[in-house]
Amino acid sequence: MDNNQVLDILRFIKGAYHRFEINEDMPRVWMSILQKEDYDVVMQRLERHIRTSRYEPTIHDLITHSGEELERLRQQREEEINANPLQAM
Repeated sequence: MDNNQVLDILRFIKGAYHRFEINEDMPRVWMSILQKEDYDVVMQRLERHIRTSRYEPTIHDLITHSGEELERLRQQREEEINANPLQAM
């Protein structure tokens, strides 16, 4: 994940949780943790979190906890794309 994607995630959270404040250290801290994560997987988790929680997510809520979980989420995303190719655009 790159810096722009991390900023996109932070802005997405801010858009969903208006009390979420982005301070000057957050992008650097979040980037240090999220740099090895897959952007699409993190966004899937974020969208799921927004649908199920009224509280903003922590970094821990969005990171991959095992390689097996990452593979499952990638397969799920691939199935979604195959089911509706126009949605992936």
